[in-house]
Amino acid sequence: MMNQQNQTEFIQNMLYRQPALYEQVYKSDNYGVVKEIIERYLKRLPTSILDIGCGTGRDLQYLSALCSDCVGIDYLPGMIDYAKSNYPNLSFHVGDMRSFRLGRTFDTILALGWVLNYAWTEEDLAKTLETCQAHAQPNTLLILEMLNGGRLIGKTFRDFFEIDIDSFYAQATASYQYSRHQQILTRERVWKLPDSESVTDCCQYRLYFPAELKRLLRQYNFEIVGLFDDRSLQTSELDGELLFAAAVYHGK
Repeated sequence: MMNQQNQTEFIQNMLYRQPALYEQVYKSDNYGVVKEIIERYLKRLPTSILDIGCGTGRDLQYLSALCSDCVGIDYLPGMIDYAKSNYPNLSFHVGDMRSFRLGRTFDTILALGWVLNYAWTEEDLAKTLETCQAHAQPNTLLILEMLNGGRLIGKTFRDFFEIDIDSFYAQATASYQYSRHQQILTRERVWKLPDSESVTDCCQYRLYFPAELKRLLRQYNFEIVGLFDDRSLQTSELDGELLFAAAVYHGK
């Protein structure tokens, strides 16, 4: 398990270091999901949105069609620089999800793109949920997207990756290690790039199981009202790779 000093270096995998390429490779498909969750559980248009781990800011830009008061936070300065340059109409800040404070609340809080999976320790998780709580007001809707720990029961994760866009092609194979004591999944990918150079990136993810997530959020007065394992938002056995959670804050 790494210490906080080398956390930034560790999570900057190949695509995190190249925001423009990241945005091309990862097509934004969260807008429709988030919009439907808001319609189901907030039951009105949001008046303010906080996006924790906003990355390049693209998802927040799409969501700004729902409201104009949108704020994005990310740990990586390169991502925030890119977001500010491309979406100057929105507000972006560099911040650590465990400690940043904006001194205000929002009626919708997002943590998409596996953000919560980077809360590796119990202390990290507690501080992150305290951050969500600090920016919530009664009936704030918290929307999470994360890796589904329940998938480990009888299934494995993807071991082949491919990037095929007009200006770039690469393939990668991935290997995984899982620490059951810490519930940490480590993924190492070896990328074969067009110039024959190989690049290795590595990420660690803390995995959460559905019942565990419900209990953890309840400790911070967030009550899960919807839990889904893919973007169709249908009731299922929760055996998909992703876990989408919608939770409502009841206040302290």
